[in-house]
Amino acid sequence: MTDGTSTEARLLRIEERLKDIENRLASNDPLDRRAASGWQTHAASDPIDPEPKQGSWPFGLKNWSSEDWLQRLGIALLLFGLAFLFKYSIDQGWLTPVVRIGTGIFLGCGLIVFGLRMIEARFTLARTLAGGGIACLYISIFAAFQLYHLISFEFAFAGMLLITLIAFALSLKRLGAPIAFIASIGGYATPFVLYTGNENLAGLLIYGGLISLIGCLVYLYRPWRSLLIVTVIGGWAILVAGYSSADFRSDNMNRDAALTLQYGVIWFWALYALVPLLSLRIRDKLDQAVFGLVISTPTLGMAFTEHLWEFPSIQWVGIWMGIAAIYAGIAFSLHRKSEALAWSHGLAAATLFTVGLWHLLSRDVLLLAIALEALALLDLARRFKADVPERIGHLLMAAVLYVLIMQLIEDAALTPPIINTKALTELAVIGICMLVAWRYSESGRSAYALVGHLTLLAWFYRELHPLANGQVFISVAWSVYGAGLLIAAFRLGHAGLRKLAMATLLLVVIKLFIVDLSRIAAIWRVLISLGLGGMFLLLSYYLPGMWRGKKEELKTTEPQMTKHVRNKI
Repeated sequence: MTDGTSTEARLLRIEERLKDIENRLASNDPLDRRAASGWQTHAASDPIDPEPKQGSWPFGLKNWSSEDWLQRLGIALLLFGLAFLFKYSIDQGWLTPVVRIGTGIFLGCGLIVFGLRMIEARFTLARTLAGGGIACLYISIFAAFQLYHLISFEFAFAGMLLITLIAFALSLKRLGAPIAFIASIGGYATPFVLYTGNENLAGLLIYGGLISLIGCLVYLYRPWRSLLIVTVIGGWAILVAGYSSADFRSDNMNRDAALTLQYGVIWFWALYALVPLLSLRIRDKLDQAVFGLVISTPTLGMAFTEHLWEFPSIQWVGIWMGIAAIYAGIAFSLHRKSEALAWSHGLAAATLFTVGLWHLLSRDVLLLAIALEALALLDLARRFKADVPERIGHLLMAAVLYVLIMQLIEDAALTPPIINTKALTELAVIGICMLVAWRYSESGRSAYALVGHLTLLAWFYRELHPLANGQVFISVAWSVYGAGLLIAAFRLGHAGLRKLAMATLLLVVIKLFIVDLSRIAAIWRVLISLGLGGMFLLLSYYLPGMWRGKKEELKTTEPQMTKHVRNKI
């Protein structure tokens, strides 16, 4: 009886443990959820190797004191020790080149086999040993070809490619993301470490495209962020190497080389553009790296293309904006399936459209166009209550304001003042900033209002300062602007705007005593003093009756005094 009860208790504990493992798999590995729909997943005995969750430390740095780091350091030190042993044996004449290469291959295969046999017992150690073995194989093939010239280029290239394919297979079978990362690095490094000086542009691009295709297919099956990042960077690096070998900046580059490079651009562009769309069909939740891929791919593709061909500027405008229209259409078609992916394509379209404007417009008009683009994004975000376009709009607006501030600091005023394209476009950008503060930004309203206010004061200063008696005109402009703000604040019942207006008028008074009294003629000092004094008295007389806000926010004794006098009468 006791034995039976003990058996039932053990079975209950085993069932609880299995449920716990299933919950972990469901939360950590999004691909396991596809098993119910017919997707083939790994065997139940295979270890799961999800990448770290968002916010975790990269490469396991948080667990630096665990035994995992001892394993990594151990395999690294073992490889260094073997390298030193090889060096010592070479110096002593003990080992011939064939023996050295054979020893390296034997060691690499042994580490891989030993690692595979340890998967069930010590998964992390097994993966570390297998990674070290793959590295040994890569180094051995490299040394056999480049250092000792024991094998031909074709044999070395085939060996490197075979090692890469085996490493990818091992990562999918049991060993996970780190092995796929090593395979991808080794695959992209192969044409560079085996370089002999003979340039084969088409072969380089075909090989790079093949490795990128394998990396993307592996990512679609196992969504490892590190693999996607290396695949994207490696693919574009192959393309950059192809451009460098073809000397794409030279006027003598033949048309065949340009077409070959353009085919390469189209391949990488199409491949990286399809990954997000296929990922959406495979799984519910997409990794953040996918959204970055959506935004960067068309921009890089067009940048490479523009370096290849010399077209008139107006044609490049049409090409950039045509691609932007395509991405905008994709964004519209995706808005019901994945809002985040739709807005990523929308941002890509906005980026392409902005570059097209850059080809078409001058710097000043371009600044206004980007500000209008930011305003449109903020309006869309407000209408559809979407966070992504709002963030993009604020980012664009911040960039525009930064450029505007630098222009106001560094650029001199043009003639005639105020009535010129540069000044008017800057004024329009400031107006857009004020509109964003008033209507589209609740959290950053004060910041937008303050930046717009200060830039407008700086704009007045830059435009009016070069004139004769420029300080007079600056004081007058600031006074009129401050009075207008104050009247608007009272009409709207806005306490914050009222404080900003009062600060502006106080700034004018400070400027009058510190700057104007020493730099303007006596008659102007008299006129400005009388004008400011009279304006302040008129404002103080008429404004209290205009206040439409809360009475407790209007700190004045005038209404109370009037009521007291009326009661007394």
